[in-house]
Amino acid sequence: MTQGGQNLVVLDSTDSHLSVGLSGGSPVFELTLNPDGTFTFNLEGALDEKPGASSEPLENNLMLQFLASGGATDGDGDPATAASRSR
Repeated sequence: MTQGGQNLVVLDSTDSHLSVGLSGGSPVFELTLNPDGTFTFNLEGALDEKPGASSEPLENNLMLQFLASGGATDGDGDPATAASRSR
């Protein structure tokens, strides 16, 4: 994923928060996992669109996939799986 032709990097990462942007810069997007299992996604800057990726503008067809390396559990410790597509 790029912005202005530059690769984005992880600026900050905790168990419940991910901040991604340009190295040494401000966040381009942030993802926060809330205690109730919901999440908040804030797009704070433009993302580059690959040519020919879609006939729709990027803002109408953005799909990001986040993977938890250690897996995820629900409130009582059971394994949890989820998928989300934000439009």
